[in-house]
Amino acid sequence: MDLQTWKKFAVLQWVLTFLLVGPGCAAIMLILFRTSWWSAVLLYGVWYYYDRDTPRRGGRRVNWVRRWGLWRRMAEYFPVKLHPTCELDPKENYVLGYHPHGVLSTGAFLNFATEATEFSRKFPGITPYLSVLDGHFDFPLYREYFMCSGVISVRKESLQNVLHQRRKTAGGQLVCVIPGGAVEALDSHPGTVYRVHLRNKLGFVRLAMQTGSSLVPCFSFGEIDLFNQVNNRAGSPLRAVQNFLVKIFGFSMPIFSGHGLLPFAKPINTVVGAPIKVEKNYEPTDEQARDLLNRYISDLELLFCANKAKYIGTDARLEIV
Repeated sequence: MDLQTWKKFAVLQWVLTFLLVGPGCAAIMLILFRTSWWSAVLLYGVWYYYDRDTPRRGGRRVNWVRRWGLWRRMAEYFPVKLHPTCELDPKENYVLGYHPHGVLSTGAFLNFATEATEFSRKFPGITPYLSVLDGHFDFPLYREYFMCSGVISVRKESLQNVLHQRRKTAGGQLVCVIPGGAVEALDSHPGTVYRVHLRNKLGFVRLAMQTGSSLVPCFSFGEIDLFNQVNNRAGSPLRAVQNFLVKIFGFSMPIFSGHGLLPFAKPINTVVGAPIKVEKNYEPTDEQARDLLNRYISDLELLFCANKAKYIGTDARLEIV
């Protein structure tokens, strides 16, 4: 198998894992429960119940898995590159906002849940945690594999747990949150307009204030170019259904395509900005949180404008809603 085929395989396995392995593992467990393997399934069920809170207690990262060559091949396919603009003090903790979400948050996964772009070398002494929807950890077996990459639940108590406590790993902790979430994924269309949902996203700002963690803006140029989505403009019947699913289940259902299931091989350049120092405030007011969010938005806009010509073109526009 030549190198290019390996790269495509690496990307395809990740897309299929993201879309199918969770439900597939649940189906396999149900089937096995009706066979002579039922006792093994029952024992796993006991373990599942006992271990149910681990994704909200820092997860269970396995650095060997994070360093798989498979992830490097996946990053080379696009390619995905991580660009620091300054150092992060390993004595501090950080809440990093990742923008935009994109369809599958490919850049977020490769940069913060693997070592494909050499996070540990570029930010020595910092341990990254990518936060994802709690539903990922509902699927048996899949949850064990997924946690190996260092992902944790995006629930408030989960993020606070990481930022309030010093983990076994020495140094600072960094949680990566994607404030735009499921709704922003529906606005991910290739082009020069980056639509970021941020104006009313106070949760991650409050988290930074309550834990005294610095806020770090991060922009991923090219994240929106990996897939085409069907026309789901605001007001369309499809968008109404998608918005309903977001309200009910917390996740969206973008209908997308690339080269079949493979995303387009478009470069993703993830630029990490300078941290905003945040004083600890256990009970921030709405006004205080709003002021900090406005400061964060201003820094994100500056980060975008300072780097767009280099990575995507001068005609790129950032729309923050």
